[in-house]
Order: sequence, then C-alpha cells, then structure tokens
Amino acid sequence: MVIKRLSEKYYWGIVFVIAFIMHLSLIGGKYIWADEAYSFAMIKHSFKDIFRITAADVHPPLYYFGLKVFLAPFRNNLYMAKVFSVIPYLLILIIGYKNISEISNPKVALIFCVLFVSFPFSLYYSYEVRMYSWACFFVFSSFLYAIRSYETGSTRHFLVYTIMTICAAYTHYFSLVAVGLIAFILLVAMIVKKKDIKKYLFFLIACVGLYSPWLGSFLKQLEDKVNNEYWIERINRYTLLSWWKEVFGLEGIDCYYLIYSLLFVILFLYLLNSKNNKFISLSLFSLVIIGGTAFIGIALSVLVRPIFIIRYISPMIPCLILPIAFSISSIRNRYVVYGLLALYIIAGAINYKSKLCDEYANIPNSLDEAFVENDSDAYVIYTYAQVASVLAYYENEKPIYGDLDTSLQANPFENRFELNKLRYNDYETIIVMCEKESEAPQIEGFEKNYITTLNVTGMMTDTYKYQRENAFE
Repeated sequence: MVIKRLSEKYYWGIVFVIAFIMHLSLIGGKYIWADEAYSFAMIKHSFKDIFRITAADVHPPLYYFGLKVFLAPFRNNLYMAKVFSVIPYLLILIIGYKNISEISNPKVALIFCVLFVSFPFSLYYSYEVRMYSWACFFVFSSFLYAIRSYETGSTRHFLVYTIMTICAAYTHYFSLVAVGLIAFILLVAMIVKKKDIKKYLFFLIACVGLYSPWLGSFLKQLEDKVNNEYWIERINRYTLLSWWKEVFGLEGIDCYYLIYSLLFVILFLYLLNSKNNKFISLSLFSLVIIGGTAFIGIALSVLVRPIFIIRYISPMIPCLILPIAFSISSIRNRYVVYGLLALYIIAGAINYKSKLCDEYANIPNSLDEAFVENDSDAYVIYTYAQVASVLAYYENEKPIYGDLDTSLQANPFENRFELNKLRYNDYETIIVMCEKESEAPQIEGFEKNYITTLNVTGMMTDTYKYQRENAFE
C-alpha cells in the first residue's frame, strides 16, 4: 500500500511539472483583449479607488487588490500578470490531490489532476489576466473543505472553508452563487445526519459578517443590471448550443463535444451502477454546484434580463471534472482506465497546441507594433468599445474618445472619454478607427487618409488619419 501511494505521488509530480511547463510556455504572448486591458487600467488606481470603481462594475474587488500587490515589484509587467493567473491553477492541482486523496483515495486524486490538466475548457481562462482562475481555486477549495468539515468537524477545516468561501464571494458574483449553494447543501447534510451544527453556524455567520461591507454594492449593482441596459445578449437555444460546445468542445474537432458529453453520461451511469454511495453522493454534490449555478444564471437571464455568459461557470469546472474522476476510478479493468485517460490526454494535447499557436500568432494585433502612425494628438473610436480598451493599454498617454463599455463610474481608464466630450478644435491630428468596410465619417476642416486595417483581438478595424487642413498650409 505504501509503494502504491508513493507511486501515485510520483505520477502526480509528473502531471504537475507538465502543467507548469505548459503554462510557462503560454504566458509569452504579448497580445491582450479588452477585459485584460481593463484589469491593467484598474490596478493603476489606489485601493480606495479600486473599491469605488468596482462597486459600479460587475465584479468584486479582491482580484484587483491581489493583482495590484503582486505586480508592484514588477512594474505591472504583462508576463507576470499572467503568472498571477497561473498560480491558482497550479494550486488546484496541489490542494486537489491532497484533499481528494484524503476524502477518497490517491487514485481518484491522480485521475482528477490528469483530467483537470487535459480538460480544454479549464485551460482557456487559466493564464488570462482576469479573475477566473482565482475564482476557480477559491470555489473548489470551498467545496473540498466543506466536505472535510462535514466529515471531521475540525475547527481548522471550518476555518479554511470560511476563508475560501469569503474569498470566492469577493472575487466573482457567480462564485458567490456557487459557494452559497455549497453552504446550503452543507447545512442540509449536517441537519439530515444530525451533526452538531453550532460550529458551522458560527463560521457561516462569520462569512455573512465579512461580506456585509460589500453587500450594499452587490445589491446596488443587481438593481442596476436588472433595470438598465447591459451588454450581454438574450439567451436562446442557439446560445445554449454554443455554450454546450464551448464547455465540452475541442477546437478543430467539431464532434468532440458530442463524444465528450456522451462519454460523461456513460461514465456517470456506470458510477451509479457501481453502488459506491460515497462517490455517488460527492458526484451529485459536485454536479449540483455547477449545474445549480448555471441554472440560476440562465433562469435570471430568461426571466429578468441577460446577466449570464458561459465563462462565468469556468470557476466551477473542477466540480464537473471530479465526477468523471470518480467514475473512471470505479472501473476495474485497468486497460479501459488507461484508454480513457489516453483519450482525454490526447484532447488536452491538441487543445494546448491550438492555444500555443493562438498565443504566438504573427498577426497585426499588437497596436504598439502594427500601428506606426502614432504621432496623433487623439484617437476617436467609431467601432466596438472593446477596441478603445485595448488601444488605451498601448496608447495610455493620449485621449481616446468613443462609447464606453462600462458606466462612467466604472471606467478605470484615465484616458478614455465619451464621444460627446470630443472637441475637434483642440487637435491638429486625429486617428479614427472604424469597423472594417464601414463608412468613415467626414469631419469638417480635416483631411482624411486611409492608413491600414488592424486586427484588434479579433475585431477588424479600418484606421484613418485625419489632419487639420490648415496644417498643410
């Protein structure tokens, strides 16, 4: 038994090193998208201002606080910002292996780690300069320590559970939904099994108390998103299909999402047939967390107004993977187990290669290199608001006018302004960016010249230089 445990730890070490190398190779790209630009703009502010700005935005402040502190010694370096997102991904492998080994056995823990590294959707947001990887770590840690607290009643486990729960709540609002479901199920389970709930109630009250400073901001944002326009589109059956493909799919293989989904159902049915009550209970617990979070988000979007997109469940992906690990570990034929793991690993390798190519794609995407006509006085954006955010990252000393993709109160960009604030007479040279093949505006008193078409993180943008006519005299 000792040899087997050491052997599994050895293989886990290999998985961890592979994951580390994978992510080290994926953080070298220098292209960012609008939300990442938003992150960089946010951390230029003081902690007080971050709290104020996020109170009007759609995400709580903890990620921005952490990113600001982490990047302080590195002068807001892009690569180190990506490292900050990779850290929780690697921590999931550590905390997942340790706790799943103790909750079940090291075999399940090892299979989980292999599946987590291989699962395409879990890689998408693991090195992005956003909060999703940290939300994933906090939610899964809350889930694991809820189980440990239930099983042991240990004060230490309840304390870690409380810390992870409150961190998840302060990182993302749908993480708040997830840990809320975890807390509710844990309470019901303890009552049904007639466990002493005094300690649990104490830590639950502590969670509520620690979240109370942000509760007013949360309720205000909820009211605002319900009563006002929001950028998320309405959900229909095509939206749900695209989400299904995104979660279970593999880029380049159209039918993979069907294969993965069918295999998931078969494996889960096999687990139910195995009559391993603990594995079945934990699997159902896992699926209720991710399924319940998605259901609440979709229901609110359909019944009230759209507030949910599929990447909001990325923090709950480990809860989707864990039942697969339980199912595979229940299979007695080791060759079937090896075959299934090989299938997932191959898919992970294909996905990794695709992400690597995307990250280092040689396209005119980086405005600091592709856009050489940067001797302008200002920029005007007549296209996607996201283009202005990306541009603000590269051209952070010049004013940029266009539609804001957030409210004025939630605008962290010091050089982004509403288009109606533009006074053309203040500038001699203006760069105007329009959606590709759209009609560029005529500006009285300025001569227009086409420069180039840029690919700004997938948004094709025609670029023009406007120069005051008297400047040629």
